[in-house]
Amino acid sequence: MNLGLLKVDVLGMSIWEFTPFVESRLRAAPAALREINADIVALQEIYRIRHRAFLAESLRDLYPYSFFTRRRRFVGLDNGLMLLARYPIEGAGFVPFEHNTLDERLMARKGFVHAIATVGGGAPVHLLNVHTTAGGVMHHPEALRTREIRSRQIAQLLSAGGQPAGEGGLIVGDLNAGPGVSPENYKQVLDAGYLDAWVLAPGQRSDNGGITWDIKNPLNKESPHATSPSQRIDYVFAHRELADRFHVREARVVLSHPRVLVDGGAQVTVSDHYGLLVQLSSR
Repeated sequence: MNLGLLKVDVLGMSIWEFTPFVESRLRAAPAALREINADIVALQEIYRIRHRAFLAESLRDLYPYSFFTRRRRFVGLDNGLMLLARYPIEGAGFVPFEHNTLDERLMARKGFVHAIATVGGGAPVHLLNVHTTAGGVMHHPEALRTREIRSRQIAQLLSAGGQPAGEGGLIVGDLNAGPGVSPENYKQVLDAGYLDAWVLAPGQRSDNGGITWDIKNPLNKESPHATSPSQRIDYVFAHRELADRFHVREARVVLSHPRVLVDGGAQVTVSDHYGLLVQLSSR
């Protein structure tokens, strides 16, 4: 889930938040994630080390295993990616993208986290947690330049997933592309042998529905992407080799209801994105 915790501070004072109410939403996130009760939680856009440490400590009893980098950059933010798990995470590391927009390269280290995680009763699976470009401030998310950069990022991600450790793996996270937006980037993942868990879930007859970024969400009214349509851009992709071992029992959108009390007594959702919960079972 993309938690949208991007803020810029100067001398300890917040001067800009990409998605408002960062601190209030952060404080509400542990209880929200507990309700989901997933075995593995893949998160994006948690840029502050103290924010990641807060989540890890607040959820340590439920998720004793976590991974996030602790590198401080002289200019800009870290990668914002984080894993929480009930079971051991092995061999975890971060890989920066070789291609990105100039402003995103300066602001944050986009890339993906790889790890060997335990799912489905003890089976090890190569897990890739990713957040691809949305174009930064200079390019629209669906501009040709953005789609070209995203395609290169996805190619690098798929190359990592194609290594021996990646056989039968999962790709999870914010792709910033989907069947209705930048569909060629979405198809690039499918063409590499990955299956969309949303489409595989019982009761799903198409790739429609499953909106995870909703223009109707009040948090998105002042977003730089406020002119973009509602879209399904957050995923769990299972490689077809993994699909031979597991089946998708359920796929549903979660944390889509307002629950965070903010200034003026209003309530907002935990993030500008909704979460995606996927349940896998051994065949």
